[in-house]
Amino acid sequence: MALLFNGSPTRWIKTQQGLKQGDPLSTILFILVTDVLNQILKVAAHNGLVAGIGPHSITGNVTCMQYADDTILLSDSNYKHIQHLKFILYAFEIFPGLKINFDKSALYAIELPQAHLKRYAMMLGCKTATLPTPYLGFPLSAGPLKATDWDFLLEKIDRKLSAWKDS
Repeated sequence: MALLFNGSPTRWIKTQQGLKQGDPLSTILFILVTDVLNQILKVAAHNGLVAGIGPHSITGNVTCMQYADDTILLSDSNYKHIQHLKFILYAFEIFPGLKINFDKSALYAIELPQAHLKRYAMMLGCKTATLPTPYLGFPLSAGPLKATDWDFLLEKIDRKLSAWKDS
């Protein structure tokens, strides 16, 4: 493998398996590889193979959001688009050799019948879940949050403050 540095290829790097978590290179390599997924999704969306979600005022809808090793894929509920998304994810696993943990993945729906949600989850090999759900420490919801949706965060802050007071 060679990298492009300022538009010029570097010398060839011998690739091996076994990059460990905590390795200084693992973070940058992960970012490079996940950026490939993001670019593939953008091209697929541009060609009509998948469709993200977003306000009509924004040109090109959002198909992917990433933070560290968390990825959220956003899609409409078109059956063909879900099939294409599945193919993209499997191809993505083959290309860099990363394994997507579908057991830790969940499918959430906004205004989609439960039968469709289950069918799509089975197709993708993941479980279904409901919103709101905590994501990166905050509740993720399809609509306005209720006061009770913030309870887990308030309890967490209260625990931290009481531990701080006790010390």
